[in-house]
Amino acid sequence: TGSGLFQIPAAPSGNFELTVSLAGYQTLSQPVFIPEGSTDYTLPYDMALVQAFGTLEGVVRLQNSSDHSGVTVSILNTAYTTQTDINGVWSMQLLEDTYTDNLQFSRAGFITDNSTHTADIVINAQSVTSLSTVTLNRDSGTIIGRILDNSANNLEGALVSDNINGVSTSTAADGTFTLTGAAVGDNSLLISKGGYRSLVHTLPIVSGNNDISGSPIVLNANSFSGQVTDGSNALAGASVTLSGSGFSATVTTA
Repeated sequence: TGSGLFQIPAAPSGNFELTVSLAGYQTLSQPVFIPEGSTDYTLPYDMALVQAFGTLEGVVRLQNSSDHSGVTVSILNTAYTTQTDINGVWSMQLLEDTYTDNLQFSRAGFITDNSTHTADIVINAQSVTSLSTVTLNRDSGTIIGRILDNSANNLEGALVSDNINGVSTSTAADGTFTLTGAAVGDNSLLISKGGYRSLVHTLPIVSGNNDISGSPIVLNANSFSGQVTDGSNALAGASVTLSGSGFSATVTTA
């Protein structure tokens, strides 16, 4: 680490300004008087340098999120790291220097970014360096599933939507669906079909395939009911047809 000692040869007597500088520290200047007749004059105090810090700051946005907290921001190959607040704002105090390693932005459920800020970062003492905003895209997975009605029949044409990323698909004739681009993490699916009660199905999603077809999701059918009479007595065996809006069904009264 060295001794920190210095010696300036042939220094005459008189008034001087002593200046000390070192990378990562604030430059220190101080008046010095060397008495006349001094052969070897030693400064009676240390020249104590104070580390020079500057601020590096920026903002991170999380795709399809209102809470941008919890993103870890770090300078690779160093110990410098911090996290964003709910607004995605982050800052760190750095020693005055030029930093050549990339910045990395990471959070569970999102794709890590270490390629947006790759240029050298120059930090000057007692100054602020602001970086451009970084957006982290959500990591995604594929959901494979099956929808049945409450009579255990395959339900065709049901709409399945990811409540976070907004991607959607419809079930095939056998009630199966494949939804790509679903947000990784705690997610929920909105499942709907005309004539059936909409359902929100919560589930954790991981990157890659998420096959939940072994546990089919059931949509309960709506019902429309009434009674047929002759004005006084109930009538059995009457044919009742409801049609319109692309729908038609016929039943017989009990």
